This record gives sequence, structure tokens and C-alpha cells, in this order.
Amino acid sequence: MKEPVVFFAWQTPQEAKCVRSRTWWIIAIIIGLAFFIYALVSKNFAFAVMLVMFGVILMIAKQDSEPVDVVIADQGILIGKTLYEYRNITEYTIVPEADLLYFFIKGMLSSHTHVHLPDDIDHDDIRVVFRNRIAENPDRTTEPLVDSIAKRLKIY
Repeated sequence: MKEPVVFFAWQTPQEAKCVRSRTWWIIAIIIGLAFFIYALVSKNFAFAVMLVMFGVILMIAKQDSEPVDVVIADQGILIGKTLYEYRNITEYTIVPEADLLYFFIKGMLSSHTHVHLPDDIDHDDIRVVFRNRIAENPDRTTEPLVDSIAKRLKIY
């Protein structure tokens, strides 16, 4: 097997650090408890378990994450240990205001993935690398709605 040609490589946090205030935690706990009580009263135990799991995930996500390696190579985009081959990526977009590279994947439950772009990589250089590999969606200039809502609610 031939050695991959690396075009760009950098490290980025796995997730952007979300700062949640004490007020945010109090409101989240009150809402969570209200839903939990409703789940118990309505005997919807699956929902109650799901709420507990969601709370645990929020607590775990509060911890600092390790940086992850991002490599754009001739075979695909490598994030950590996961390789996204170009043939499985339907399109990409760059959100310049947030320095984010989004790419959309065929047949995955989570249909998009994003990485933070470092300041020293020109967006046009990435477009040149992707030109014959992935289609750019020039109409999509903002992050997907689900990501925007999650950031506003400080879920991640």
C-alpha cells in the first residue's frame, strides 16, 4: 500500500469548550427534573432512563477533551483514528466566520461532521485540494441548524 500524500495536518480540540454558567446548570436541572417526574408519573420509564443518560453525558462532556489530529490527505480526511474517504463524502462547506470545515457523509446517522480550521490555513487552499475530490456547496455558508441550536442552548 502506498504512503498517503498529506496536504494539511493540524490538531484541534475534539469539541469547542462550552462555558455553562451556574444559572444554566440550575435551569437545566429544573427542566430535567420536571421531565423526569413527568416520565415517572406517566410510567414512561424508557424516557426516564434516557433523561438520566442525557444528564450523565452532559456531566461527562463538561470535562476537557484531548486534542485530536486532523489530516487532509489524498485518500480522505482523517480525524483522530477515523478516516472519511472522499467517495463517502457528498459535499463540504467552509463557514468562514467560525473557521469551520463541515463535510456531509453518505449513509451515516449523523450526516455531517465538522472540524475547526487553524488560522494559518487559507480556505482557498483547502478548496484547491478538494476541487476534484468533493463538491462544495456554495449556498451553505452557515453551520447546520442543529449545530446552531445546540450552541445557543450550550449543549455543546
